[in-house]
Amino acid sequence: MKTENRMIRYNLLLAVSIFCLIDAAGSSVHAAEAAKGLSSLQGTTGVEGAAPSSVPASTPSSNMNKELHNPLSNLKEFIFQLDVLPDAGPYEKTAYDFSAQPVYPFSLPNDWKLVTYSIIPVLSQPQVAADGSRTEGLGDTRFYGYFVPPKEEGLIWGFGPAAQLPTHTDSDLGNDKWAAGPALIMGAQPGNWSIWGLFDNIWSFAGSGEDINEFSFQYQVVYLLPKDWFLISNWVINADWEASSEDRWTVPIGGGFGRQFKFAGSQFQLYGQAGYNVEAPDEASSWRGIMALTYVF
Repeated sequence: MKTENRMIRYNLLLAVSIFCLIDAAGSSVHAAEAAKGLSSLQGTTGVEGAAPSSVPASTPSSNMNKELHNPLSNLKEFIFQLDVLPDAGPYEKTAYDFSAQPVYPFSLPNDWKLVTYSIIPVLSQPQVAADGSRTEGLGDTRFYGYFVPPKEEGLIWGFGPAAQLPTHTDSDLGNDKWAAGPALIMGAQPGNWSIWGLFDNIWSFAGSGEDINEFSFQYQVVYLLPKDWFLISNWVINADWEASSEDRWTVPIGGGFGRQFKFAGSQFQLYGQAGYNVEAPDEASSWRGIMALTYVF
């Protein structure tokens, strides 16, 4: 009961902090633009290489608002994400997972494109033994390359390879084996909605250590609100096929909110969400919080 009450207070504090931070950032940017004689919500642009949208940024259906929630868009992005996982490990300490996630599209012949997406994690894991200490360092890097066909209307999709590279700096933070497998992404953006599903399964093929056979399904549901706000639920469901049935699945649910804004002439997006693992390995955290900042360059 104490743990549940503590997590409720933690999630409420996280939500209030995110709201204040996003609102302050957006308000200061809008005030600066107004001082220059601009519309308070002017400044978003269309997709790279396309004509700017005639719809103001305050309208949920404007071009940039939707493109920032399209993983297969033409936008070049850098995403900084922090995952906080309280009560993790045998001693119920907090784990932290900070990741840098560059997203870069490349043009291909016949109007195809390749969208590359990498996840480079920096981890801080709590002790796993009574006489141990916290382990911190670089984790294993994930890479995705999606080949996207032309005419992105209606159902948007892409396919390609997924790979895991053993870039960890400590044996407790990763696996020495290399792994790869197929990846598929599909989604649609009707009206103010953006709905996506990302699927992949990787198998180890080289290196030493434990075998890797992991499935991932990332679901992202976004609803655009006025004044650049949005609601979001963005989580990754994992299955470790090498683990026992009791420790195989991690299934988070939850949601949050965020806002898009411009600062110093650049486009940003900030959101936070809190979630609960309805299924997880024995020593995994039950609750989790995420804050993510996207920079468009």
